[in-house]
Amino acid sequence: MHPVHPQGRRLASAALTSAGSVTRRLLPSTPASSSPSQPWQPPASRLHPQRTHCYHWCTMLATTSEPRLHPRTLERRKASTNGMLRSYDRQMQQIDLVERFLVDRFPGAAVAVVAGSTARGNRTRTSDIDLLLIGDHMLAAHASSLAATFAFEGETFEVFAYSSDGFEQWARKCLGDYRPVILNMLLEGIPVRGAAEVAPLRAEWRTIYDEGPVVSPHEMELRRYAITDLIDDLRDATDPLEQRVVAFALFERIAELMLLSERRWIGAGKYLPRRLRGLSGARADALTHPLVDGDVLAFADRAEEELDRAGGRVQAGFVR
Repeated sequence: MHPVHPQGRRLASAALTSAGSVTRRLLPSTPASSSPSQPWQPPASRLHPQRTHCYHWCTMLATTSEPRLHPRTLERRKASTNGMLRSYDRQMQQIDLVERFLVDRFPGAAVAVVAGSTARGNRTRTSDIDLLLIGDHMLAAHASSLAATFAFEGETFEVFAYSSDGFEQWARKCLGDYRPVILNMLLEGIPVRGAAEVAPLRAEWRTIYDEGPVVSPHEMELRRYAITDLIDDLRDATDPLEQRVVAFALFERIAELMLLSERRWIGAGKYLPRRLRGLSGARADALTHPLVDGDVLAFADRAEEELDRAGGRVQAGFVR
């Protein structure tokens, strides 16, 4: 077998990475098998025909020898490629499970988008499957939205279902809260049903999403006022429990201020530090290292530096 050109490796890796974000429907599948003596062979028949080329590239990469490489380097590359292929196949099996869930629980859904860790391919042991559904013939009469949790075939599904009008209303509400969760699902997830309908929806909402949040000057002042108060409370606190409660409240407020000042969307829970790192890894680290280390006074100083960057303290004379 001929060696793969380095550009071929890059193309294979890119194909594998991108395939998960564009896969639409899967054919019925059977579990993949492998043996220690042979590299794992991907079941290409499981894929949508337009995605079969990805497996061809990756299989060639996994099974090709290159004399110029040290044997250990070659084995590491093969092992890495085989691991990516197994991960990709697990993702495909999960999306296949989504199809069965839709048939069983939401057959009237016109649009279905898998989001979260399942779409990204980095699920953990406790991950659920986030699912965005849009359709005018799947909810109870007069209902425009449903947020519910379902158990199905050993998995937990977090479902966000909307009528067409309901999706419009909730998307705009999320924008007003500066946390466009369902738009993130729409724009970053994997369509498994209604790809033709997803494309114009993405085009419509992408423009709005990319503009970022617009916050009024008064609201920004109000946020700076609250942060000023929290910084002072943290510096004055002596009780260890109070220190930690105030410190984490301050982190949430100052992180949101940093993001909104740069017209970036905010997030809740684990997504807030992720968005902060997306803004600036260096600024996120400078702010959070004292917090993680338990140095609340140093954390208050870092928070004040970010407050100054956003306009400074707000106290006397401010009318709420």
